[in-house]
This record gives sequence, structure tokens and C-alpha cells, in this order.
Amino acid sequence: MQKQDGGVLVAEIGSLSLEFTRLSQLTGDEKFFDAIQRISDLFEKSQNKTRLPGMWPVVVSPQNEGFGLADGFTLGAMADSTYEYLPKACVSNLFLFIFSYADDRL
Repeated sequence: MQKQDGGVLVAEIGSLSLEFTRLSQLTGDEKFFDAIQRISDLFEKSQNKTRLPGMWPVVVSPQNEGFGLADGFTLGAMADSTYEYLPKACVSNLFLFIFSYADDRL
């Protein structure tokens, strides 16, 4: 098992959220979604506990639940994927639920 020492760019996690969600959808294997959901839950839990409430710093450590590793905050490079892809992953899951529910009814 690979382990990351220290922090990672918040944008990396944002990209993985969409990729892992889609991978679970394509393969039918929930382990990918479960992995990213645990991290997404940490993001939600920490969102209002950072130095700039409502945003996450550029560098985080989900493994240690460390969301105060950096003082830098941005909506641009090194963070943009998170603010773009996390909502897309949520919407994607919602649409899949709606369509699967409708398909069961047809």
C-alpha cells in the first residue's frame, strides 16, 4: 500500500473525487467511491474550521485530517479542481440515483 508523507495539493484531491466516482460508476465497484467519499466527508467536516472558514488551504493532509498545513488559500491554480470537481461529483451521483430510480419504475 502506498502512503503519502506530508500534504498534498487540494487540487489533486478534487481531481480524484471526480475520477474515482466515475470509476465506480463504470466498474460497478464501490471501493473507489468509498475511498473518495471518506475524504470528501473530511473536507465537509473541516470546511468551516480552517483559517479562512468556507475554504480549504492549498496543501492538506487527509490521512492525518490536517487541513491547517498551509496559510495559502486560492480559487486558482493548485486548488481550482477541488472547487470545480467536488460539486460535479455530487451532481453526477444525484443524476445516477434519479435515473436508476426512474429506470426501475419503467
